[in-house]
Amino acid sequence: MQRFTDILVLVPAGDDAPALVERAVALASSNDARLTLFDAVPSVPSRRRRGGGRGPDLARVIGRARERQLLALASEVADRAEVSVAVRSGEPFVAVIREVLTGGHDLVIAAPDRPAGRVRGLVGASTVLHLLRKCPCPVWVDDPVTRQRADVVAAVGPSLDPDGVDRTLVELGSSLARRQGGAFHVVHGWRLEGESLLRSHLSGFEAAEVDAMAAGVLEDTEDRLRALLAAALPVGDEPKVHLHKGVPADVVTRVVSDVEPGVVVMGTLARTGVEGVIIGNTAERILGGISASVLAVKPDGFRSPVRP
Repeated sequence: MQRFTDILVLVPAGDDAPALVERAVALASSNDARLTLFDAVPSVPSRRRRGGGRGPDLARVIGRARERQLLALASEVADRAEVSVAVRSGEPFVAVIREVLTGGHDLVIAAPDRPAGRVRGLVGASTVLHLLRKCPCPVWVDDPVTRQRADVVAAVGPSLDPDGVDRTLVELGSSLARRQGGAFHVVHGWRLEGESLLRSHLSGFEAAEVDAMAAGVLEDTEDRLRALLAAALPVGDEPKVHLHKGVPADVVTRVVSDVEPGVVVMGTLARTGVEGVIIGNTAERILGGISASVLAVKPDGFRSPVRP
């Protein structure tokens, strides 16, 4: 089971900052992890830093003011966690990823960066979506609206590889559910590729033949899912399995809507072995349609396009 030992918290400037820090402290305590409260302040062009050469260095003033805010938050939790503070300048997602790469952090916690405060409706230019696409370590997007829900859903697939990222998702989801005192759910959407075409009169297949093909896919999926759960979970640990036919993004979104979990654990890449690959279509559709905190995990070997 992966344990988080060095957590970086991208602290928002709004009223939700203390609650996000509390969530991070709880997670750090359960993992005996270190915390770093972090933010990136905007870069100030050199021609504007001193107000025409007569004023103070604005970049330094802004950075020090933000550092004092984070130090105040850190002082409130210092008796419960090993906590430090860091403030950098520049584009927030770039600063976060560089801090991860140079500081050895193994989890980033961030708040949804929209006024509604939910993961639902992430847009392409958001800091959070950049982190989900490019941050090399897992990213926890903490939804304050669903923070008190205990159940956890792990969305696995398509490979169901017992030695790959799906195993990590199951292990993390199961561990989180136990710690939160909630039920653990595993969801997977399966389908016979091209089934609608195969069932058309142009394919030359009888309906019974296509039914047999679909049954074969389902049987194979059930076997691979059982093997995954047996490899990832302790003996006797029985999650609630949601294995449904359909487009994976639609299946996951529907199950999350029905279960109403506090956290959804999922992978975010369409394929591995590609440096800087963008977030997979399935993951992006799921993120746009659910209301829950999200713990997003990259596969082993992923390399961020951002450099230290």
